[in-house]
Amino acid sequence: MATPPQASPSPNPDKSPITAAPTISPGTSRFTSPNLQPDQIASPSIKNPIMLSPENGVKTGSPIPHLSTPPGPPVFTSPVRPAAVPFRTSPATPQPVAFSSGSSLPTSSPPHFSNGSVELQQQVPSALEESLPAGDIPCVLFSAHKVLKHKKLANVPSLGFGVLVSPGRETSIGPQVIQRDPHRCHNCGAYSNLYSNILIGSGQWQCVICRNLNGSEGEYVASSKEELRNFPELSSPLVDFIQTGNKRPSYVPVTDSRTSAPVVLVIDECLDEQHLQHLQSSLHAFVDSVPLTTRIGIILYGRTVSVYDFSEDSIASADVIPGGTSPTQETLKGFIYGTGIYLSPMHASKEIAHLIFSSLRPYKLNVPEASRDRCLGTAVEVAMAIIQGPSVDMSRGVVKRPGGNSRIIVCAGGPNTYGPGSVPHSYTHPNYPHREKTALKWMEHLGREAHQHNIVVDVLCAGTCPVRVPVLQPLANSSGGVLVLHDDFGEAFGVNLQRASARAAGSHGLLEIRCSDDILVTQVVGPGEGAHIDTHETFKNDISLCIQMLSVEETQCFSISLENKHDIKSDYVFFQFAIQYSNVYQADIARVITIRLPTVDSVSAYLQSVQDEVAAVIIAKRTLLRAKSYSDAIDMQTTIDERVKDIALKFGSQVPKSKLYLFPKEISLLPELLFHLRRGPLLGSIVGHEDERSVLRNLFLNASFDLSLRMTAPRCLMHREGGTFEELPAYDLAMQSDTAVVLDHGTDVFIWLGAELAADEGRSASALAACRTLAEELTELRFPAPRILAFKEGSSQARYFVSRLIPAHKDPPYEQEARFPQLRTLTTEQRTKLKSSFIHFDDPSFCEWIRGLKATKASAITIFFDMAGGEHKKSGGGGKKKEVKKETGLGLSFTKDENFGEWYSEVVVSSEMIEYYDISGCYILRPWAMSIWEIMQTFFDAEIKKMKVKNCYFPLFVSPGVLLKEKDHIEGFAPEVAWVTKSGHSDLEVPIAIRPTSETVMYPYYSKWIRGHRDLPLKLNQWCNVVRWEFSNPTPFIRSREFLWQEGHTAFATKEEADTEVLQILELYRRIYEEFLAIPVTKGRKSELEKFAGGLYTTSIEAFIPNTGRGIQGATSHCLGQNFAKMFEINYENEKGEKAMVWQNSWGYSTRTIGVMVMVHGDDKGLVLPPKVAALQVIVIPIPYKDADTQGIFDACTATVATLSEAGIRAEADLRENYSPGWKYSNWEMKGVPLRIEIGPQDLENNQVRVARRDNGEKTDISRVFLVEQVKGMLDKIQQNLFDAAKQKRDACIEVVKTWDEFVKALGQKKLILAPWCDEKDVEKDVKARTKGEMGAAKSLCTPFEQPELAEGTKCFASGKPAKKWTYWGRSY
Repeated sequence: MATPPQASPSPNPDKSPITAAPTISPGTSRFTSPNLQPDQIASPSIKNPIMLSPENGVKTGSPIPHLSTPPGPPVFTSPVRPAAVPFRTSPATPQPVAFSSGSSLPTSSPPHFSNGSVELQQQVPSALEESLPAGDIPCVLFSAHKVLKHKKLANVPSLGFGVLVSPGRETSIGPQVIQRDPHRCHNCGAYSNLYSNILIGSGQWQCVICRNLNGSEGEYVASSKEELRNFPELSSPLVDFIQTGNKRPSYVPVTDSRTSAPVVLVIDECLDEQHLQHLQSSLHAFVDSVPLTTRIGIILYGRTVSVYDFSEDSIASADVIPGGTSPTQETLKGFIYGTGIYLSPMHASKEIAHLIFSSLRPYKLNVPEASRDRCLGTAVEVAMAIIQGPSVDMSRGVVKRPGGNSRIIVCAGGPNTYGPGSVPHSYTHPNYPHREKTALKWMEHLGREAHQHNIVVDVLCAGTCPVRVPVLQPLANSSGGVLVLHDDFGEAFGVNLQRASARAAGSHGLLEIRCSDDILVTQVVGPGEGAHIDTHETFKNDISLCIQMLSVEETQCFSISLENKHDIKSDYVFFQFAIQYSNVYQADIARVITIRLPTVDSVSAYLQSVQDEVAAVIIAKRTLLRAKSYSDAIDMQTTIDERVKDIALKFGSQVPKSKLYLFPKEISLLPELLFHLRRGPLLGSIVGHEDERSVLRNLFLNASFDLSLRMTAPRCLMHREGGTFEELPAYDLAMQSDTAVVLDHGTDVFIWLGAELAADEGRSASALAACRTLAEELTELRFPAPRILAFKEGSSQARYFVSRLIPAHKDPPYEQEARFPQLRTLTTEQRTKLKSSFIHFDDPSFCEWIRGLKATKASAITIFFDMAGGEHKKSGGGGKKKEVKKETGLGLSFTKDENFGEWYSEVVVSSEMIEYYDISGCYILRPWAMSIWEIMQTFFDAEIKKMKVKNCYFPLFVSPGVLLKEKDHIEGFAPEVAWVTKSGHSDLEVPIAIRPTSETVMYPYYSKWIRGHRDLPLKLNQWCNVVRWEFSNPTPFIRSREFLWQEGHTAFATKEEADTEVLQILELYRRIYEEFLAIPVTKGRKSELEKFAGGLYTTSIEAFIPNTGRGIQGATSHCLGQNFAKMFEINYENEKGEKAMVWQNSWGYSTRTIGVMVMVHGDDKGLVLPPKVAALQVIVIPIPYKDADTQGIFDACTATVATLSEAGIRAEADLRENYSPGWKYSNWEMKGVPLRIEIGPQDLENNQVRVARRDNGEKTDISRVFLVEQVKGMLDKIQQNLFDAAKQKRDACIEVVKTWDEFVKALGQKKLILAPWCDEKDVEKDVKARTKGEMGAAKSLCTPFEQPELAEGTKCFASGKPAKKWTYWGRSY
């Protein structure tokens, strides 16, 4: 048969001229508007080209050792199957555009992907021309084009070295050697090749693997070098040796073998009407699409198996056998040797096939989908039997092996629940685990039996019924097929049905790997298993690694990890891959690929040769092999982090005066690819179902390079006017409202339409059509076909798209512009509009992530942006002073003044306050932070108990009915409520909310407990956690999904009592902030717009962060009035016997207090703790000198701690001997300990100690006689000094304004603004609207209780109406 249309080597005048997007480096604009050719779409790579070919493999790979595992022989095992879980739809798998090796390969940077050092040409033997290197082989891709000579450097496991081999990938037609055996080394079995040294006179050749000299039976005897060019194996790194069974001169080579192999459809007949209608449409389209020479069989299964007979024209008849047991030999003989025709060429059976599919009827019994009997196992056994029958022994006069290259395609709508290999209908069946285990073994055995007869079983699942993926996966895997999940039996299912039948497959595949003696193969991941073949009788020292391939297809790929056995002394190392298999015409193919790579001493030269994309795919496959479950995937995210850190440490350089390591610029793309991997569907939380995760993992482990790369990192293409597309980084900055974006993520292709574009009906229709066309062209030959999903900006589905983009909008402007230079041209208004359009996720951006690993990329160092409004600048050039982003040099990478957000994030981690958790927005509070919370808790708990408040605890969960009872209240919290919807595998009948606050949890019981006036007042408090899920930009302590707090809820008979308590509690909160945390606050009342939802009024204490110019609400005390009492019927009988409603309050403060303390007091050395809340108030550090009395110094330190501890001062000694005193100083300064005591030989001699204050760095020598008194005095001074300094900074930021212009100016200067106000909601809303910008809108913070004098006639600053009060305004957290 003819091959599909191939891409042309150069732009074809007969086609629309669309060129590939250019390579984009950090310094060049990515916003030019090139065209993209459908078969030449560029990769986002900086230096790696994309080799496009059909994709996806089939089976499994081998286990990956830990990074410290020494080299050893590879082991082949299958990935552990996931537990059985209900079926949910899964994306299908993609496949890129086909190419011909005669064409120029689509690339993003250099136009050729060289595996050695030169391009593929008609080369002569190395003996003739030593300078000719290895060829351009698309089916063999090395992670680097050079090999490091030094074993220690070469075998750094975090980067690794390896190769991707695609044995069945399409190649050019030639060079081929027909009907001639290859010359092989008598010693090791390697093949002669273009690098073999040839002795022209004798014809002897030297093996490149073992260096043995071999004869050629006179074939290589030549009179001149030119004569040797006639031997394909001596002129090309890739050659196919072909032995045909019939020696036909018209033999069709393997690369054109699109054959009409037998295809048997095994169809589930237990479908409801809706699913059946979609399936019928897909089946009819399938029949019309397959070649007329294709032999087809049709089998239906339910409780019985129906095998359709094509022997009678225009009549659909079937033989029916029971499905409860495996068919007997007599039954099978009836099929094989009977008169029926069960496999018929499509040209003779198309009409009957359409008739059969039209006659299908929906399931009639009133039985749930999961409880219907399906004998899938029996049906597959019957399909295998008819494929092996005599009716398929002849194909157009060419004799075939029985069953060779045949396919069984199962169309399943539910699990196998009847007959052999079945599982019970319900997971709750008492014998389910045993039955499932038995079914797994039976299905795997059936798949292996199919493989032995060269039959591939593909299982295409669809619908809403659980199919029990763990049971069906072994059938597909062990036969060399795939299992694919679909939403329904519609378009995507139909496409995959057609592509599954058209896949060409070779059989009896064997991959042999040979390397120079310097190289060791440590692991192989791919669709095969270890083969034990004894060749020692023929080749004395054959140490090749042999892999038995389940099938030989274009969609497969093997990932092979390599290491140096020892230091390499030679200038080159050699690799030879031999793929032996049989095609459908009984031709035996031996494809031999030989690669020569140069060796280097220079690490820089090696890194320059690293192919980022290939290296990322190899790392990803090694990682995914270990990610057998979701918990494993979470662990593998940490492994990715460790890899990137280790690469930066081993191969990078330290940034001057910083703890950051600069990632090697030669492989700058690698960390970004790995970041996509750790947050994408393979390792991240995008795919939430184990069935989907299992299927994706199996597809990925065997997928070709092109598909693997797209599954690892998505590709982003923006639509431009005129139907062209521009390639951009897969960042959310690409979501511009006037454009459309196509995102190719391997198993899913998304089309996103911006809101402005969608509003223009004409433009949006045109853009959508262009995007759909591009998506279809990109995925034209992929198997399985991906889902193509389209949606508009702002729709709920858009989150599926945005979650796969890196949230670069969170980065500072200089980082954004380094990747998107177009942003420099945007006005402030346009930039603000773009930023406001983002859907916020709390995942870190790439910059945040890599800095969290103590690493950074070159662009982050050489490019900076003046945050005060200066122009974008680059370091170097023009004779100007080199400008580099400042580093603190004292343990922190960022300063408080230059980059407050990064500084804060680094301080809370480096000071051991928190640790990041694997659920974003949640944080681990370490003891250093928890102790601060406990100190405040102890104080507050004692004070409220003096007020007769009692502690209690209410459950975490809230029923929907109770939560929704108070409308205004829940509307204020609705976006933040998290819901529990499942229990195990079952959906809850009624979802359960997790408390965002406890008013609705507690008050139903207040109505039960309060009956009369003697039950009042009721004063309860609980120390607990709450969850508020929906928010943007999480910040430790300040804004997290889960946090600790106390919440008090009280009920009184009168409003006066409630009012009194509101102010009492507010005073306690002031004391926590000012007396314990040394933070000045303002007490006041919230506006009606800012008050607690559903309450009467709200009072608060407000702090201010001068560095950011933002206020922050410290704690609140609410008077709820009688609103909740009315809703929850909290009534009582008063002293007069009358029915009355209670008055209620609620009040609380949270761990946010700790974050405010860090922001206010921290400096460029780290944390600064007020002594009253410090877990450790004094740290004692010994200063031993050479020849000094070290033990005496240590004893003095211990005694000093004991003295201080007896006096109630929290003190410890740092006696660790493996750290220097200087390191200890920095460490404890980072942790913010208020006082440091140093004791050295001189201090010991003078009976004194040296004391250093953390707040101002002052050092003082004090006598040990007055130690306790002096230390207590200094701690008090530190506490007061911190408060005074903070108050001074806060007060300096207060600006009194009276007009709107003054207000806007002060807001721009990050001031805390005190302004006269008319106290109207509409005016406050107007202020918010008019000040909305990139930094956020201004709002009222509070109306202070201590009001300055308001002169008569004073106007409101915003509306010009008469002012009623003075109110603080500003931006806030």
